[in-house]
Parts: sequence; C-alpha cells; structure tokens
Amino acid sequence: MAVLYVIVVCVFYLVNETFRSYAQMHWIRVTVVLAILVAIAIFSRKVFDFVQKTMTSEGLARLRRWALRLAVIYAIVVCAVYLVYSPFKELVQAHWLSFVILFGVLLAVALLARPWRMEVPARLRIWALQLAALYVIAVCVLYLIHAPFRDYAREHWIWTLVALGVLLVIAFLARPRGLELYKEYPERDEQQTIDDIINLFIGRLKKQYTGRLTLRDTHPKSNGLLFAEFEVLDLPDEMRVGIFAEPKTYKCWMRFSNSEPVVTPDADPDFRGIALKLFEVPGDKLQNDEQGTQDFLFIAHDAFFAANPKDFLSFFANLTHFGSKFGRLFYFIPKRLRLLRNAIVGRRSYGHPFEITWFSCAPYKFGDKVVKYKLHSQWEKSEPDHGNPDYLRERLTATLAKRGHTMELMIQFQEDPNRDLIETTAIPWRVPKFGPVARLHIPQQDFNSPNHLQFDEHMTFNPWHCLPEHRPVGGINRARRDVMRAIQEFRLAQNNSQRTDVNADLPDDAPKEAK
Repeated sequence: MAVLYVIVVCVFYLVNETFRSYAQMHWIRVTVVLAILVAIAIFSRKVFDFVQKTMTSEGLARLRRWALRLAVIYAIVVCAVYLVYSPFKELVQAHWLSFVILFGVLLAVALLARPWRMEVPARLRIWALQLAALYVIAVCVLYLIHAPFRDYAREHWIWTLVALGVLLVIAFLARPRGLELYKEYPERDEQQTIDDIINLFIGRLKKQYTGRLTLRDTHPKSNGLLFAEFEVLDLPDEMRVGIFAEPKTYKCWMRFSNSEPVVTPDADPDFRGIALKLFEVPGDKLQNDEQGTQDFLFIAHDAFFAANPKDFLSFFANLTHFGSKFGRLFYFIPKRLRLLRNAIVGRRSYGHPFEITWFSCAPYKFGDKVVKYKLHSQWEKSEPDHGNPDYLRERLTATLAKRGHTMELMIQFQEDPNRDLIETTAIPWRVPKFGPVARLHIPQQDFNSPNHLQFDEHMTFNPWHCLPEHRPVGGINRARRDVMRAIQEFRLAQNNSQRTDVNADLPDDAPKEAK
C-alpha cells in the first residue's frame, strides 16, 4: 500500500497541475500519510510476530532508544524553528495536528519496541481504545457546541479521522501476541503493590472500626452461610484432576454476601459474592493456616472492576482519599472506561441469591491446564425489596425452610492465550461454553442462630486454601494470597478471636449432613 501510494502521488504530481499545487502547499500531510502506511507495514501482526521471535532484546532496546532520541530532536527542532522563523511558525499554526501526529508516531514506535512484560500490550490496547472513545465524544461535543471547531473540522476533516485512525492502529498493533498457553506474566514490582494494598486496607480497618467489632474489609455483610454437599461428577479421564479425580461427595460451606466494604441494604447495586469452602479434603494445601479445606471465590459478573493488583490498589486508594462517590469517579474516568462498564453492568440488585449466575473471574490451575469457574442454577427471577434492607437473607431463609436447592459448578478452559488472558480479570474469556464438573446440593436448613452467625463471622476464605492442582493464577489471585491472609489475621486479632475450624467447630443448628 505504501509503494502504491508513492507511485500514485508521483504520477499525479507530474501530470496534474492542481495536485502539484496541493502537494507543494501541504507536503507535510502527504509525508504523514506515507509515514503512517510505513508504520503499519512495519508493525503489522505478521511482521511484528517475526520481529518478536527473531529480534533480540538488545535490538529492540536500540530501536526504542533511536525512536526516543529522534522524538526529542524533532521536538527541539520544531520548537526552535517555531520561535525564530516566522514562515515556519505560520506553517505550524496552520497544520499543528500534522506535527503532533508525527511526534506521536515516533513515540508509538518507541513504545511498541519496548521490551515490555507480556501483559502490557493488553493494557496499551485498552488505553488506546479508551482514548479513541473519548476522542470521538470530545470531537462530537465540540462540533455541536463550538462554531470555530466546527469550521476547523469541516476544513480539516481528513486529519480529524487520521488522529482517530492512529489510535485505532495502536490498539490493533497492541493486541496480545506471543503469550504462552497457561503461563503467568507477573509485573516486576507486583510484590510492592501487594504490600501497599495490605497497608492501605489495614489502615482503613483501623480507622473504620475503632473501638468496635472489626468486620471484613470487603464482603462484610453475609446473606447466609449455608451447608451443602459438593458432588463431583463422573468426568472424562483428562478432567480427573485434584478434587475432581473421582466421583465423590465433599461437605461444603457456602457464604453469600454483599461485596461493598461497608454494610449496605440488599437492594443497593452491588457485585455480590459467594465463597465455597469444602472440608475434609485430603492432601497438602498451598496455604497452611487451615487443614483439610479447598476454597473457591465467585462474584455475580464475568469481569471485575479491577484488571490487576495495581488497579485494585488505585481503586481503594481513591475511595480512601476522596470518598465513595468521587473516589469511584476519579478511578474510572477517564482511563478505565472498560472497567467502568464492568462496574455498571456488574453492580446490580437481585431478588434472590439463587437467581444469580456466579463467576470466578480470576483463573485457576486445573492440573497442567488453566480454567475459570461458573456456578449456576435454575431459579425464577424476582424483584428486589427496597423497603427491607435484609430481604436476601429472609428470602433465603424462607426458601430453605421449605425445600432444598441444587446448583451446578462448571469450567471453561483457556484456549487462546492471546485472547483468554490470565493476567487481567477485566475481560471475560471468549471460550464458547462451560462444561459441568460438580453439583452443590443444598438441603433444608436454618442458619440464623447466634452461634451460626458467629461461626460465619469467624470463618475465613482464601483461594490459596487449595490443592496444588487447583493453584490460583493471575495477578489478582497472587495478590489475594498475601492480602487476604494478612487482613484476616489482623481482623481476628482485633476481635480476640480465632479462625473457625470447619472440621470441628460446627454451629448448633448445622444440618445433620454436616456432622
């Protein structure tokens, strides 16, 4: 395309007087278009893959240094000539967007040539798409309300589109590629981020619960802690892994909760959560503060409001410094529009906990493969009760006083590592379907005695309470390992209490199947 463009320009320049005059007047535009075509050619997916495989990290570093130096020289020269040479100053004022685009192309080359960690292209892609969306919105608004901008856009419409095109090209070129199936790619400074999260949350809890019972940092309001039987299905040989190695039934506690960091009415929009704790599970666990348990965590949406530990830290730091409303605004706007969509869609009100479809969002090992989980059941939808702040617990109580219920645990395998990303919980996998691996049978029961509520309050969950075959993977899960344990130990110490021993300290109203 670039070669064809050069040929067409040269031919028209020689044979067409009007085009020759235009090219002489707007030579920089003609050059920019050629530069964009060349950049696309250089960084097309096929060529980029080849460069990734064959070019050494030293070569990429040299390319990056060259592009950065050229960008700096370009900026200095433009500024200097602008100050001392009037005709050039007029040219820049008339075609400022062209100069900005040239500078942007150099920076894009430097950024794309950076020897980044493999999850960075996904973040760059999201950033470019978000910026493109903001650009379209800003252009449309200014076009409608600002007459000078409207005149400029009409006169230079092609450059308005070129600027949008550059962002879309960056998004296209930054598509994840070269990732390995089932492999993790942690950030270099991830442990520091995790330590910062721990310090932030402990500081929040100290301030929030001074002189009174310290509740959980998130999911403090329980809608009910239920006993269930976890029935492993008869699976194909390739899926017989860990707790799923054979058809078997495990005892299980499942805790339904609101996810907000403070106790809220059930009708308020919320991500919701459910945690499963299987007990009497043999084998060594990856986290040894409990014996014989296997935990699973879910929320009521297939994508999270934070893509990784840095996003999670930023979200709660904003809440801490600016309050709930402004903190959320400053976190999502303008650079996390995809995460804003997840929050808007995921924070909902429900009529009954059994009508919710639950997702792990974060991935887990399944032997030598990686999966995500989904927990699902058939239940007729109902309206929230805005006049009753605790209607979810009351409806759950009324249901289980009359009959039991069954839910189905399903999994989806990672198939394409460049599409089904491990290091972000912001984007659901596009695997066509989930397959069932187990059923949860919830018997009739009561779960509201004071002893049961205390049993609930002292219970702790962590996905690292697991067999090695089900090791949590991805940044959010790696953060959970240390963050959840540290905050649980702090909370229990503040309350002068100990972790619930689910193998021994059963509540007095536990159903007979639990004993």
